[in-house]
Amino acid sequence: MAILLTQHQLDLLGSCPLFRSCAPALLEQVLNRPDCTLESFVSGATLHQPPNAQPRLGLVLEGQLQVRQQRLPFNVLGPGDLFGASSLFHEGDYAAVLIPLSPVQALFFTQSLVDQLLEREPLVRHNYLRYLAQRIHFLSGRIQSLAQPGAEVKLARYLLCEQQQGVVSLSAAELARRLSIGRATLYRAFQRLEEDGLIRREGKNVFLPNIPALQAYITQ
Repeated sequence: MAILLTQHQLDLLGSCPLFRSCAPALLEQVLNRPDCTLESFVSGATLHQPPNAQPRLGLVLEGQLQVRQQRLPFNVLGPGDLFGASSLFHEGDYAAVLIPLSPVQALFFTQSLVDQLLEREPLVRHNYLRYLAQRIHFLSGRIQSLAQPGAEVKLARYLLCEQQQGVVSLSAAELARRLSIGRATLYRAFQRLEEDGLIRREGKNVFLPNIPALQAYITQ
């Protein structure tokens, strides 16, 4: 049975990096394939690869996905963004963890489907190579920024990972130790994030009143 998408979702599919400028007939063929599936996920539930399933390439149609590497927030994906490319044509585990920040609807393409499209459709092949090149440039820049983050970014990442219902409770001394920074540097980082309205401190409690804004801060 063909997957039925709204017009907005069809527009996202047609403009995503894999299918940009492709004919509507090709998109219709893909949506009729059994190895193309539409799935929904609730907020906060980690996206796991089904046991013994083929690696898949995903496309966000609704909602936001947070990408984590070793528990640290790495990126936030929204409608029109692809994910899972590093799991294709690779025998190792997918390194990133994907967590919906809101209810998410995503379209999935199996590795065999992507392989067939790359073989038969020159435009899809060109689009995919272009997408991978852009990802390499993006990840190279992100790795460089992660290797030498400022104290504010280190603090923001830690708070996002450790928060429970928007609150982290920890003494400044212990927090400075865990982040491997001095107390004076930590207080300056606190001040900067507070001035930007991203956190609020009350004793040992640090409140995160706007988690999406804090996530955007570490990925900018």
